[in-house]
This record gives sequence, structure tokens and C-alpha cells, in this order.
Amino acid sequence: MHRFLHEQSVSYRGKLIIPFIFGKADFQTIYSYALLAEQGHTSELHKAENPAELYSSNIEEIIDIAKRHLDERAEKGSERIFLSVILLIKTISSLFIKRQENVSMTTILPTN
Repeated sequence: MHRFLHEQSVSYRGKLIIPFIFGKADFQTIYSYALLAEQGHTSELHKAENPAELYSSNIEEIIDIAKRHLDERAEKGSERIFLSVILLIKTISSLFIKRQENVSMTTILPTN
């Protein structure tokens, strides 16, 4: 069982970064981190243990590693959302154009 260092925890981008002692090597403490998400179980990072897969012998450095990893994920997520919106707009546009091609002028203009 890992010894979580709750007193060193940092909140960042809706996640709680909790460092813990991963192990010891050559009489040096090796730190890792775990995440708790504000969104709870709906977040894929909730209860994730070291998703960056990097370790450090310094608590501040492991916190920085976690922050950088969360920043990178946020940037990639924004790109994915942007591309999804573009694809959605293109799909709606093509459907609208196809629908307009099938509508005759007599159905658009009122008859008197």
C-alpha cells in the first residue's frame, strides 16, 4: 500500500494531485502521484495512478510533472473538440444542401 502524502496535495484543473512514496532506490525516496477528479467516476482520470508514467525523487517535481501532463491532455482535448465541431458543421451543411436540392420552388413560394 502506498503512503499518500495528503498534506502535499495540490488542486489543479479540477483534479487533486496527491503525491505518494512509490519506493526507495539507493536510499532515495521515489515519488509518484495519484489523481482524484472533481467530476468523480465520470472522469477517466479519477483515481488514476501516475498517468504520465514518470517518477521523481522530489515532491515539487512530481507535482510539476502531473500539472504538465494535465495541461497536455487539456490541449489535446481542445483540439479534439474543435475537430469534432468542424466535422459536425460540415455534416449539417451537406445535409442542408442536399435537402435544398430536393425542395422545388413551388413548395417554397406561397401560391395565391
